[in-house]
Amino acid sequence: MNLRPVIIVFLLSAVMLSACGSNHEKARQEELKQVRQSVEEDLGEIKKEIDQRMTLLTEEIDQTGDEMKTKLQDARSELREQRDLLEIEIEKVEKATLENWDIVISSVSEKVQKIQSKTNEVSRNVREWLYNDD
Repeated sequence: MNLRPVIIVFLLSAVMLSACGSNHEKARQEELKQVRQSVEEDLGEIKKEIDQRMTLLTEEIDQTGDEMKTKLQDARSELREQRDLLEIEIEKVEKATLENWDIVISSVSEKVQKIQSKTNEVSRNVREWLYNDD
């Protein structure tokens, strides 16, 4: 997963909302709605990728021996945990207001980076287990 597009969207979102400061409140609310929707879509894509990785792990678990099965089940649990953390961040974005948007998006961006990093680490470990244990 490439972090740059997500981080760029988050930062642009914060800048766009800040630039709307002189506009009238209704226009700012509409801008927030559009930016929020874009960020939610990006986070939804990350969640979808995690779900796909979990599905692949489930398929591998069904086709592997007991020792590897335990490792893969642990990896799938870790991915599930990361997905659950991502859902919390999506909820924060959904509840963000104009007044707290910059703070929320900064926090969410930081946590999403950690989630993606952990998800990539789990996937890297799984690849090593499956393809380097021959």
